[in-house]
Amino acid sequence: MDTTVTAGRTAGGDLTAKARIRNAALELHAAKGSDNTTLRDVASAAGVTSGLVIHHFGSKDGLRRAVQQYVVDQFRQAVDSVPPVGTPEEIGRARDEAVARMWAENPIFVRYLTRAVLENTGESDLLDLLADYTFAQLQQLRAAGIATSAHTAQTQAVGILLRELGPRILQPLVDHFWSRLNAGEPDCAPPRLEVRLRD
Repeated sequence: MDTTVTAGRTAGGDLTAKARIRNAALELHAAKGSDNTTLRDVASAAGVTSGLVIHHFGSKDGLRRAVQQYVVDQFRQAVDSVPPVGTPEEIGRARDEAVARMWAENPIFVRYLTRAVLENTGESDLLDLLADYTFAQLQQLRAAGIATSAHTAQTQAVGILLRELGPRILQPLVDHFWSRLNAGEPDCAPPRLEVRLRD
C-alpha cells in the first residue's frame, strides 16, 4: 500500500503514526504542560508504544520541539496565504484575519499558546519561534518597501504579535469576568478586546 505522507496523512487520508503522536502530545502539553507529560502518556493517548515515540522524535525534548514547530508552521501558512499585494494597512489587516481564522479553527493551538504565556517552561520557546518568524517577515516587507518604517522594526513586530496573539489569550478572561458580572442580562454581548501598542 502507498504510504506517501502529505501534511501528516497517508495517501489514504489517515493520519500517520508520527502525526498521531504529535497531535496527542499537543493535546497533553496544552492540558498540563510538557514538563508534566511523560512519553508513556503520549504513547497511550496516540495508541502506540513508547518505543515508536522515541523512534520518530528521539526524545521528550525532540517531541516538544516538533509540537512547537507544528504550531509555528500553521501560523506561517496562515500568514503566507496572504500575498503582499495592496497597501501596508490592507496587507496587515488581511494577515491578521488569516491568523485569526487559523486560531479559530484550531482552539487547541490557543490553549497551547496560553500555557506558553502563563508558564515559564519549555513551552515558552514557542513564543521565541513566533517572534523570530514575525520579525523576519517584517524585515522582508520593510526591505521591499511594503511595510511602514515609522516605528522601529522591534516595536512594529511586537505590535503585530500582540494584534495576532493577544486577543486570543485575553478574550477568555474578558468573557469570564463578563459572565460573572453580567449574569442578570444574558442577552447582552460581552465587550470585545482590542490590543494596541504605544511607543
